Parts: sequence; structure tokens; C-alpha cells
Amino acid sequence: MRAIAVLSLVVAIFALIISIVAVATPGWLDDGRGVFLSCNGTLSIQTCSNVLGDDKMSFVTSILLLIGIVSIVCGLIFFIVFMKHNKKNFGLSASVIYAIAVAGMVVGGAVFTVGYINQTTVQGGVTNFGYSYYLAWGSAALCIIASVTSCIDSLKGSA
Repeated sequence: MRAIAVLSLVVAIFALIISIVAVATPGWLDDGRGVFLSCNGTLSIQTCSNVLGDDKMSFVTSILLLIGIVSIVCGLIFFIVFMKHNKKNFGLSASVIYAIAVAGMVVGGAVFTVGYINQTTVQGGVTNFGYSYYLAWGSAALCIIASVTSCIDSLKGSA
């Protein structure tokens, strides 16, 4: 197995895990707000409520991030098929699908960023983003790496 193929596969799997954690956890803002949940209280006594239908921004952000996660899964499937059968089209398709995942995550992160900066500016506060927010952006960066490495590998593997 080629080293660059293994790198692409490992990076994509890591991006998938990080993006799932980012979407599922309520740490997008330091105050415990997430894409789906808002949690208040201490670590031992927390109350969480669903915030998905509260505003359009959360809904759009969650849809875009879920598109990113589904795209990573599809990209992994295509890349595994490429590694098994060494068909150039599957490797290039995986690269394009990873790029779609990047687009979904970047636009979702940007919508969240702009929406909460505007909201807190109006309220006179300061926005402090949490760990989930940074994980989502990190996952997008990993998807860029997976896209480039899968493209390189599929072009080298077909030569």
C-alpha cells in the first residue's frame, strides 16, 4: 500500500471523528452553546436544551456541517474503493467529495462566526468561541489535506 494513500485515509478518518465531535458537543461558544444544544450549569449538574429550531443561523450551520460529515463518509468510501481496485476515477472522485466537505464546513463555520459576532456586537458583549468551534475548523483543514493527498495518490497510482 502506498504511503500517501495511507496518509490520505488516516487524515480523512481523523477529520470525520473530529467533525462528529465538533457537531455533537455544546462547546461552540464558551457559554455552553452548541449547534444543537445549549448547556448551563457546572460539570456535575448541567441542564441542556435543544436549540436547533431557535434561529435560522443554527439551522443553516447544522445542515452545512452535516453535509460536510456525510461528504467525508462518501469520500472515504470512494477512496477505499480506489485503493482496492486502483481506478483513477474513484480516487479523483474522493478528492472532489472531500472538497465538497470542506465547502460545507467552511461555509457553516463562517455562518456561525458572522451570526454570533453580529449578535454579540448588538448586545454589547464579546464572543468567545469554544473547543467545538475550533475542532470544526480543524476538521475542514484536515479535509483539505485529505483532498490533496487523495488527488496526488490517484494521479500517481494510475501512471
